[in-house]
Order: sequence, then structure tokens, then C-alpha cells
Amino acid sequence: MTVSDKGTGSASPTRLQRYVTTLPQGLRSYPGHAIKAAFARALLEELPKPPRGLPEPIAVLVDRPPAISAWLPEVHHQALLLGVVEQVFDGDEAEFLDMMLRLQRRLLKRKIYAPLLQIVDPARLLKHAARRWTNFHRGATLHLDQLTTGEAHISVTHPRGLFSSLGRAALAGGFRAAIEAGRTHEAEVVVIETTDERTEFRGRWG
Repeated sequence: MTVSDKGTGSASPTRLQRYVTTLPQGLRSYPGHAIKAAFARALLEELPKPPRGLPEPIAVLVDRPPAISAWLPEVHHQALLLGVVEQVFDGDEAEFLDMMLRLQRRLLKRKIYAPLLQIVDPARLLKHAARRWTNFHRGATLHLDQLTTGEAHISVTHPRGLFSSLGRAALAGGFRAAIEAGRTHEAEVVVIETTDERTEFRGRWG
């Protein structure tokens, strides 16, 4: 099934269709907000089969992934996540997010990224989180709102509708992988509050 840039208006819209219809200009929305293509490439390499029948810019991304150093529109990345969870994981978000966490842990251990994250103390890592965020994201802004022993609250400000609920959960997994890359014990990161233009996360580690 092909999903148009505006959505098909079917009686039972998919997650991807619902996401696209919330955007002011469909998949052309928010061109100044981007993510490193390394995450999409790693995801596509992990899949047993590629998703098919996606909107044209996402289909091109699947067939010809950009270089890991390239910048990918964030809305395209979000759309890819939704297409994958629907087609490859049959809508099982928990299984998809488990896979994404494993993938992000491996990705952040690569030589190109490891020097950014391998700090012994997670608190030191989080104090520089906003700067490190800009190595991977453009447009959306990360803030360290609170930091105490073994716990931090961070938030991401973003345009209305940029991140899907699945995308927010995947971000939480990315933050968890980053904290764990700092040579700590296993961490937990959850979404604790969302508004149209802000998402707040709580991270804890032992």
C-alpha cells in the first residue's frame, strides 16, 4: 500500500499516515530540523527486510541511504521509524524499541562516536549533553533541566508535531544508550511529560 505525502484518508489510517497529516507541509515540513543519517543507515542494515510502499522521499531513503555523515530531515527519519514498526514489526512497538536500544548501544560504541560519550561519570556527560546533542541533531534543542545524584531531567524543544510518540520513545532509548556508554551501570530513561512543542525525559542510573 502506498502512502501519499498527505495521507490517503482511508478509514483506518496507519501510524505513518496519521503522523504525516499532523505536519503543516507533510513530509516537506521543518527542513531546518535534521538528524545524522547514521541512525537511519544502522536501522536499515539491521532489518531482515526493507519496508516497501512508503512515500517517495522515504522510499528513496530506503533504496539509497545517504552517507552516515549526511544530515537527514527529521520528519523523514520519523516517518521511516513508523513505516518500519508497521511493516517489519507488525505494529509491535515494544519489540521495535528493544531492537532500537540494542542498535543505538552498538552505534554509539563505534570509533567515530565513542570519544564523544565515553566519560566515566554520567553526570559529567549530561552536563555537556546539549553540546553533544548538536553532533547528531539540528533544529530541536536539548536542555538539562535538573541533575542530582543518579538522576537527571532533560527536555527537548521542537516544532509542533515533529516527533511521533514512537519517536519520543526511541529518543529515550538513545539517551539511555548514551548514559550507559559512559561506563555506568544499566540506566533507565522514560518520557514523563509531553506537549506539542516540548518533551521531558527522566533518566536514572545506578
